Amino acid sequence: PDFVKPKLNPIDGREFISRQFHEAPQHAVKVVATTLQSGRVVYQLTHASRTAKLTSLEKGVRRGGRVPQAKFTYDLSPMGVVLRRKSKHWYELITALLAICGGAFTVFKVMYKGGVGFVSVVKEVAEKMD
Repeated sequence: PDFVKPKLNPIDGREFISRQFHEAPQHAVKVVATTLQSGRVVYQLTHASRTAKLTSLEKGVRRGGRVPQAKFTYDLSPMGVVLRRKSKHWYELITALLAICGGAFTVFKVMYKGGVGFVSVVKEVAEKMD
């Protein structure tokens, strides 16, 4: 599917440039196995990057110091995604809409009753203070 393609190679064609000395890019890549409807398995990658600065200890307290290096961290997901096309009947949409309406009605009813109860308690307390 088209929405999977950009996730297959998120780092391709991108540049990661260090603007100052003693900096290096660090990349965290999450890998998720995805099984398509055809049975083919592809691996989706989500990518996050940041630029890390070497500390003064790493720069040169030790003889020779350290050279900044790009760092890649991979996180392999133990779970996978299975993409399937599933059609729904028209009445499932109506059922879902009615469920949302019923839930909204219930929430508003509870809020209304709570508000009325709160106002009556406040009135009682105000009358006792007079």
